[in-house]
Amino acid sequence: MRVLLIDPGTLSNQKCEKKSLARFGEYRRDLDVSSLATAEIFCVRNTAAYAPRRSAIEKILKTMEEWQQLYPVSLGLLQLAAILRGNGIEVVYDNLEAIYMAGGYKDLEWLGGHLRPLLNGVDIVGITAMTPSINLALSVLKLCKEFSPGCTTIVGGPHATAEAESLLTIDSVDAVATGEADVSFLRFCQAISNGNATDIPGILQKHTGTRIGMAKHCDLSRVPQPAFDMIPASVRGMRPNYSLVMTERGCRFRCTYCVEARFFSHSVRFRPIEQVISEIRELSSRFGMDYFYFPDSSFDLDKDYTHQLATALGELDGISFVCNLKPGSCDRKLVEALLRAGFIGFYIGMESFDDDVLHRMRRPPYHVFKQTVEMMCASGVPVISGAVMVGFPGETTDTIQTTCERMLHLASTCKAAGSLFHVNPTVFTPYPGTLPYEQPKDYGLRIVVDNFDYFDRSTVVHELDTLDRRQILDGYQRLFETMMLAYS
Repeated sequence: MRVLLIDPGTLSNQKCEKKSLARFGEYRRDLDVSSLATAEIFCVRNTAAYAPRRSAIEKILKTMEEWQQLYPVSLGLLQLAAILRGNGIEVVYDNLEAIYMAGGYKDLEWLGGHLRPLLNGVDIVGITAMTPSINLALSVLKLCKEFSPGCTTIVGGPHATAEAESLLTIDSVDAVATGEADVSFLRFCQAISNGNATDIPGILQKHTGTRIGMAKHCDLSRVPQPAFDMIPASVRGMRPNYSLVMTERGCRFRCTYCVEARFFSHSVRFRPIEQVISEIRELSSRFGMDYFYFPDSSFDLDKDYTHQLATALGELDGISFVCNLKPGSCDRKLVEALLRAGFIGFYIGMESFDDDVLHRMRRPPYHVFKQTVEMMCASGVPVISGAVMVGFPGETTDTIQTTCERMLHLASTCKAAGSLFHVNPTVFTPYPGTLPYEQPKDYGLRIVVDNFDYFDRSTVVHELDTLDRRQILDGYQRLFETMMLAYS
C-alpha cells in the first residue's frame, strides 16, 4: 500500500495561474503589509518606551512580516503521515505551496508533469484543502485520475467537512473525509488495501452515497507527533528556527464566523504535557528550532493544564513561545506565568471593537478586550496581536468608525506601556460551515462571488443590507490606514 498525501497550503488556482483579477479587481485590495511592519519596526526602534522589550518585539514582527512565507504546512496532514507510517503504510508527501514559493510552480500543465512520477505505484491520493484552495485541490485530483485511473482519491479538511455531499458529486473525488481523520483515514486505507472498502464513520464514499456519522474523536495521547522530517528542506529554510506545536483540539465557543468547532467539535481535549515537551525538545535538538507558536484556538481553556505546561516549558532554556489567549478568560497570574516560561507575545481574538458587531459574532464586549489589553500591558507583555475584520453582518460605517477609534486608543495605551499593539486587518469571509454562509438571509448577507478562489479575506465576496461591497472594501483600507497612523 502506497499513499500520496498532498498539501496545497494556501494556494488557489487564481494565485497559481496568475489569473486576471479584472472580474473582482475593484472589490479586492492587496494591502502593503510590509509597509505596516516597516512603520512598526521604525516606531519600536525610535521610541524609548519600547527599549526594555525591543528584542522580543522585533523577533515577533519579523515572524509576522514573513507569515505568508513562513510555514505553509498542515500539521494534520503530517500527523496522518505519521499514523500511516506507524502502521506499515508507505507515504509520499508533496507540498505544493513550498514548490510555488521556491519558484518551481508554473501552471497546471507543469503540475501534471510534477505529479506524474509521484503517482507511480500509488494506491490512494489524499489531499487537504481550505476553502480558497479547494479548486486547486480538485484540479490536482483530476490530474491524478488522468495519470493513474486506478488510484482512489479522497479529500479532507475544513471545507470538505462542510461541503462533503457536493464534493462527492465530482468525478475525480472518490471519497471525502469529514472532521478529524486520525482514525477514519487509517481505516479507509486499510480497507482499500484489503479490497473491502466498507462503511467507515467519518468517510463519505461514492459507492455508498451516505455519510456514516462523524469520525470518533481520537485520544490525543495516542496520536503520534507530526512527521516533521517530511517537511521539505526549502520550507524549513525559510525560517529554520520556527515551528508549530499543537496542545489541544476542540473549541467550546460558538463564534458565528468560525468553523473550528464544527471540524473538531465543542469537546476540548488536551495532549499529555510530557508529549508536548518531548516534541519541542526533539524539534529543538534535531532541527535547531527555538521559536514555537501554539496554534490552538485558545491556550487558556483549562488554566490548571496551562499552568502545569508553563512550568514545564520554563525548564527549556533559550526557547521563545507565542500563543492565542481568549479575552476575559486569561488573568494576570496566568499571563505572568507564561511570560516567565518564555512567552514573548500573545494573539487575542479581536475581530471588531464595536459592541453590536461583537454581539453578532458571539464575542465578548469591547470592555473585556480593553481590560485584557491593559492587564497585559501592566504585566509587561512585549506584543499583543490579533486580527480585526470588516464587513461582518451588521457592520455599518459607524461601527467601522468605532473600531478604528478604539484601535487607536488601545495602540496608544500599549505604546505608553512599552508594549506593541499589532492588528492584522482582514475582510470578513463567509466560509462554508459558518452560520452566515448557511443562513445568509438571517444575517442580511448576500454572497455575490461563487468562485472559492477568492474567499481569501482580501476580496469582498459579499454585500450586506447595511453596506455594499465598495463600502466594505473602503472599511478594509481604513483599518490599515488607522494602524499606519498609530505608528507614524
